[in-house]
Amino acid sequence: MGTSAFLYYGPEIIEMSQADVTDIFEKEESADILDNFIVVAFVLGNLASAFLIMSYGRKKMVLLSLPIAFFGALILSFTMHEANYGDEDESNEGVKQEYRHLDRMIFIGFLVVYMSAISIGLSTTVWSITSEIIPNYLLAEASSLIATIGWIINFIINSIFLNIVDDPTGRWAVFLVLAAFTAVAIVFVWLFLPETIGKSTKDNLEAIIGKADLDKKRFELRKDFGIKDIDVQAKSEVLKKDVNEIKSKYRFQ
Repeated sequence: MGTSAFLYYGPEIIEMSQADVTDIFEKEESADILDNFIVVAFVLGNLASAFLIMSYGRKKMVLLSLPIAFFGALILSFTMHEANYGDEDESNEGVKQEYRHLDRMIFIGFLVVYMSAISIGLSTTVWSITSEIIPNYLLAEASSLIATIGWIINFIINSIFLNIVDDPTGRWAVFLVLAAFTAVAIVFVWLFLPETIGKSTKDNLEAIIGKADLDKKRFELRKDFGIKDIDVQAKSEVLKKDVNEIKSKYRFQ
């Protein structure tokens, strides 16, 4: 949800909002200082996720954090617009800049909130869910594919992000796009993702795609990978027979 762009281009985004630190007149230096809050929020969010994920569950974590990110993105869009173009009709330049300064501070605050929410709800949680809905014999390939797709998307976003925020409209509209993606993610998780904690991979997949479809697909995949199912009942009978033979042998010696 744009976190890589915020981490890579945090100072540039802050410069676009024209936020600064009191008594520091260089915009670049102010942006570098304020960017530290974004990085710290992302790190602390990931740490919080690691401690909370087992207590609250994966789905609940996502559904609690993504709405915060959604409204945060909307506020970021509004405050970025107002920080640059707000109170345009005000003739008093001091009043105009005071209004914009307030919006810039709100922008920085909600940028921290957005990064915290995304890092708690999506950053590490996604990998936990992945390991709980994919069978072990597919996990390595699936994880590699997911990571590859993720980095391709990151590459595309980071390649065009600065061009977007360089545009007078793009610098605030981009947050509306992030809000839209977040809304889609909320609906998807709510409708299609079961709570995976405390359940087997098979139980989770049955909840997602249904038992009949799962059994059919499972048979096809295990055949492709050369995995044979063990007849538990037959194996149990063989073991009982072996045990009884051993008992009989030593009983009459």
